[in-house]
Amino acid sequence: VKLSDAKEWALRMQEKGVAYNTICNSKRSLKAIFYMAVQDDCLRKNPFDFQINEVINDDTVPKVPLTPT
Repeated sequence: VKLSDAKEWALRMQEKGVAYNTICNSKRSLKAIFYMAVQDDCLRKNPFDFQINEVINDDTVPKVPLTPT
């Protein structure tokens, strides 16, 4: 798995309509998994060690709270 594969994964997830925060949470888990693989000398570099906002845009719509009335 290369860095370009990891970035392409994030782009495909967004194209499929997956929410930005869901992609961030999934990337966080994958980064931890690949970190362990690096520590165990199975890999040389962690392909998920990149900033997600450099690859995809945050399309999260801010929530508007209700007024007291």
